[in-house]
Amino acid sequence: MKRHISAVTTVAGTVTFDGGHNSFGNPLGAMTHAGGLHVIKSSFLSGFHFTSLTDVSGTVELDGTGPSSNPSALATVGTLIVRNSWYDSLENVGGPALALGNLELHDNASMNALTTVGASKVTLAPGASFTLNNNTTLPSAEVCSFFAIQSGLGWSGPSDLDGVSCP
Repeated sequence: MKRHISAVTTVAGTVTFDGGHNSFGNPLGAMTHAGGLHVIKSSFLSGFHFTSLTDVSGTVELDGTGPSSNPSALATVGTLIVRNSWYDSLENVGGPALALGNLELHDNASMNALTTVGASKVTLAPGASFTLNNNTTLPSAEVCSFFAIQSGLGWSGPSDLDGVSCP
């Protein structure tokens, strides 16, 4: 019996895409669970969408991706790392509600929002770490708004806000 990769629903380890994987369509379109996901954008990588992937128990690392490359069904993630992205808002990552164990945002020159009109689809776990580093267009007021929303939801984990001080 042949088993095609397109029928795989669960991957226990980390799935890594580096380069032009999407030239063959969506080879893991049925995947709903993964141990981790690492997508490294290159000049050959076209938009990808894991429209069925809802749960990643480990780390999702989006490196150099943007709105046209979004794991659009994500609902729960152990750690989300967004690096060198073209997302203008954290709200553009994942599904309509996103629960995170930890959040790291590094070197995202286009990111200027973490919330939408004072609300957030993201929920940090109570002990989650929240790290910001060199997100040059992200206003301090937006960081503090996200910080306040998460605190109001019960989050009290460690944070490194890259010099931003929130009340």
